[in-house]
Amino acid sequence: METKLKLPRSCRIILKNMRPHELLAAQEIFTRMRAANPKYPGLSTTYRSMEILVKEGFVQSVDLGDGEKLYELVDPGEHHHHLVCNHCGTQIHMDECAIEDLREYLIETYGFHVTVHRLEMFGACEVCLKKKF
Repeated sequence: METKLKLPRSCRIILKNMRPHELLAAQEIFTRMRAANPKYPGLSTTYRSMEILVKEGFVQSVDLGDGEKLYELVDPGEHHHHLVCNHCGTQIHMDECAIEDLREYLIETYGFHVTVHRLEMFGACEVCLKKKF
């Protein structure tokens, strides 16, 4: 991923090692970076790096309901939503933004302009429904 923005070295290393549609906790990112390079900075640097990457739009933070923030690589400015199975934990990435119609409704009805939104929906995946969980 190329960028003209001057990112700290730790951020650039993280970006090179994350894969699209992969949700990782900061601890998992740190473990991966440390395994690749034992001299990789500490966990607090990983947390700071992830916040920079979120702020700059290279990474999206996601909360799947357990309170732990997960991080996902996205194209700058892109976002997407997730469907999460309560039974098996499967995470399905939605390719489209399901909020755009609601955003227009909120503007027209309430004069409210949404600047940021997140959507994770929880339920049962197709496999678990077939198993009758």
